[in-house]
Amino acid sequence: MLTISILSTSILFQFTAAFWALKLIKVTGSRLPWILIASATTLMGVRRCITLVRFLTGDMKHPPDHIAELTALLISTLMAIGIFQAHTYFQQIKQSEEEHRQAESLLARFVRILDNSFNEIYVFSAETLKFIQVNVGAHKNLNYSMEELAQLTPVDLKPEFTREVFEELITPLKKEQESIIVFETIHKRKEGTLYPVEVRL
Repeated sequence: MLTISILSTSILFQFTAAFWALKLIKVTGSRLPWILIASATTLMGVRRCITLVRFLTGDMKHPPDHIAELTALLISTLMAIGIFQAHTYFQQIKQSEEEHRQAESLLARFVRILDNSFNEIYVFSAETLKFIQVNVGAHKNLNYSMEELAQLTPVDLKPEFTREVFEELITPLKKEQESIIVFETIHKRKEGTLYPVEVRL
């Protein structure tokens, strides 16, 4: 009875390992390695099935060795667990990549919305103050190229401000004491003309 249980459990784990190996084809996109592993574990399962049938029908000169069969059961168990863990790992990677693609798509749409806005929108570094992103509306109004704007800071556009005064102005935002700062000032275009603006930082 013990031999039947050992053989049956070993067969179950070997076919389970083959099942998860085949599922890994879809997850990883690799066919050959997982087909070979699935084939090997299936053949091992078939071999155990033959042993079980011969044992049940009495078609064996000597009964199966318990230690050998327990060893085979242990190997089958480890294979099934290992392949299942590999499936879980690659599934998580695939899900992470899909989430990353969705985030990039959402970001691209967000950038397009910002670019098409009639408002002037600037993104700048809190440390260096240099512009990271400037939308098309601001770019056209200021007459600077995107390459030129990448070398500028908000202070370069605001003749009423020095860097020290501007740094002091944005300190409450950097310290998260304020969520928004609104003020009126003037912007200076590349050719030197000025125009009034309401700034929301």
